[in-house]
Amino acid sequence: VTASKRHEEELERMREEAERANLWKDRFLANVSHELRTPLNAIIGFSEMLGNPELAPKDPAKGREYAGIIHESGQHLLSMVNSILDMSKIEAGCFELTPEPFALRPLVDSVVDMIRLKADQGRVGLSAQVDPQLGELVADKRACRQILINLVSNAVKFTPEGGSVTLLARPEGNAAVIEITDTGIGIHAPDLPRLGDAFFQARATYDRPYEGTGLGLSLV
Repeated sequence: VTASKRHEEELERMREEAERANLWKDRFLANVSHELRTPLNAIIGFSEMLGNPELAPKDPAKGREYAGIIHESGQHLLSMVNSILDMSKIEAGCFELTPEPFALRPLVDSVVDMIRLKADQGRVGLSAQVDPQLGELVADKRACRQILINLVSNAVKFTPEGGSVTLLARPEGNAAVIEITDTGIGIHAPDLPRLGDAFFQARATYDRPYEGTGLGLSLV
């Protein structure tokens, strides 16, 4: 009887795990647009500006800058396709990082440029300050880019018109400290422990007037 009971409990546990896996997969496929929206908005917005004679910059250097932002956004979309596959690895606890040395300042600048259009549309000030003493960082560059994009875009999204978002990067011992601050609505204390949960959205706090699927901080 004891062996039979244990077998039933094991079958029930496996069934519950399978149901959770299927639910996660379905919700992930339904909500993945959150991670694609920011670079797509940058590509569409800057390409429309370049294609409109009235909005296109007269300065060739500015046009090249817009083209560079479009290129960076396209590259990020390509990396996001890989990240979609990585989500299953994260859930399984076998996500592999590929560390490499790289300068943080160019990465920060590219992220700020990518999100600036969204910030300008919402009339939110966006700035970055990187300590010149901060040398190269040894980390997974693609993961760091994704982390910064998710955090900065969330800060912009939850900051009302006239507010500001600031990204600060500075050395601290043998580490790099990155701080993203904003003048937005903040987060209620009861919601803090669940911010890393996939698909969690603090509806009670924000009454959900904002777009998003709740994947951003989970990926971070």
